[in-house]
Amino acid sequence: MPRRWLVQEVWLVFALSLGTSGLRALLHLLDDLTSGTALRHQAAVLNGSQAPGRPWLDLALQLTSIAAGLVPVLLAAHLLTRSGESLRTLGLDAGQAIAVVRFESEDAARRNSDRPEQDAWWTQTSKVFTEEPTFIESDKVDVDLSGNPDDAGFVQVIQGHSSDPARARELMAQDPDAWAAFRPDIVGSVGIGHDGDAYTVVLYFTSEAAAREGEKKETPPELQAQMDEMGKLEVGEPTFLDLRDPWMHSPASPA
Repeated sequence: MPRRWLVQEVWLVFALSLGTSGLRALLHLLDDLTSGTALRHQAAVLNGSQAPGRPWLDLALQLTSIAAGLVPVLLAAHLLTRSGESLRTLGLDAGQAIAVVRFESEDAARRNSDRPEQDAWWTQTSKVFTEEPTFIESDKVDVDLSGNPDDAGFVQVIQGHSSDPARARELMAQDPDAWAAFRPDIVGSVGIGHDGDAYTVVLYFTSEAAAREGEKKETPPELQAQMDEMGKLEVGEPTFLDLRDPWMHSPASPA
């Protein structure tokens, strides 16, 4: 586990267990000491200002109460992110959309972009976005299909950086038959290399349930060695995007 993940986890657990309780106790002690009333004559407030006449202390107590309720959510979000799952598991959705479009060649992509119909479609489609979409192009594309991606019920998009993109590409292409036998839940993948050391990998699964079960399986030694080497090439933490309602559009077969 990277050090920064461990540090975050320690602080969140501390805040959940002792941090907010200790801070609240300290603020209540300050409340008692600054109230101007002897401790034996003070009474608890059930509703209203928690520190009458001292708005700064009342605000601090209320913010502490709010923080105490948020810490469990932050810890759950941290653990989900660390395990590579989406925050949508918690019901959090950033309203993001991602589309992966493959063309037979760069020239075909340019011809499609120049079509009046494409321009009219994008003019209408772009209106649904609240921010300007980002376009990333690449001619470094590797497709590995063991099934039909159109049948995928769950898609995971992984984006990150590699210290050796060429070696990472070689590792991704190794032992396709062994990987297909080990993970039949993966019906296809698309590896995309970007400028510099960035990459995108799109994995197509039969279903999310099958994908999660596949993650629990013990990896054969030869495949684990590939995964370990891939992990050593990672620069920073990759981003995982879980698409639970993927839309697949393939060109119609010629009659």
